[in-house]
Amino acid sequence: MSIQSQEVVRRWGDFLANPAHRSRRLAFVTGSTLARMQLERASAGRGARVFTDGAEAERWLFAGEAATVP
Repeated sequence: MSIQSQEVVRRWGDFLANPAHRSRRLAFVTGSTLARMQLERASAGRGARVFTDGAEAERWLFAGEAATVP
C-alpha cells in the first residue's frame, strides 16, 4: 500500500466501520512505516493487523480461533 491522503484514510476508515463489510479478521501487508500507521488508524477496533511479511499475514488469517488480536 502506498501513502494515502487524509481524505482517503478517512473514507477507508468509514468503509471498515460499516457493519456490512465486517470480517472476522483483516490482514494488511506493507513495508512502509507511514502506511502502517495509516492502516492501523483506519482499521482500529476491526480485528485487523498490519504485517511486513505476506506469509506471516496468511498464517495469522488462517490460524484457529485461539489466535488473538493484540
